[in-house]
Amino acid sequence: PDLPGFQPNFKTIPAGSLIIPMDANLQTLVPNIGCLSILPYGLVIRTLWSNVSVSWAIATGKQLSGADFTAVTSRARFSDIASAQGQAAIDPSWSGWKNNGSTTYYGGPFIILAQNVRKTLTAWN
Repeated sequence: PDLPGFQPNFKTIPAGSLIIPMDANLQTLVPNIGCLSILPYGLVIRTLWSNVSVSWAIATGKQLSGADFTAVTSRARFSDIASAQGQAAIDPSWSGWKNNGSTTYYGGPFIILAQNVRKTLTAWN
């Protein structure tokens, strides 16, 4: 259940925003280790240190292991975004994007809004 007195704050995520998944099924497995949820937290901290705001999307009233939201997305590996120096990655026609179709996010994903993507990618490099 939600915190007492909590009021949901619904937002529309603009196209071109970055979603950092926190659920194991959307993260790459590392050989002999498994899923590393700590790595996305590092990206979020680095983003915040660069004075870029980050949203944390958690559906109100969801049950344990429930979905936070579903969106039509494209996906790219962080290493591909970093190697593109952050410039090509914000271009929708960039070859590194893989059309994911409709994706459901769990585990409280983080969102960096489209207007902050260039500054974020610069901070990550």
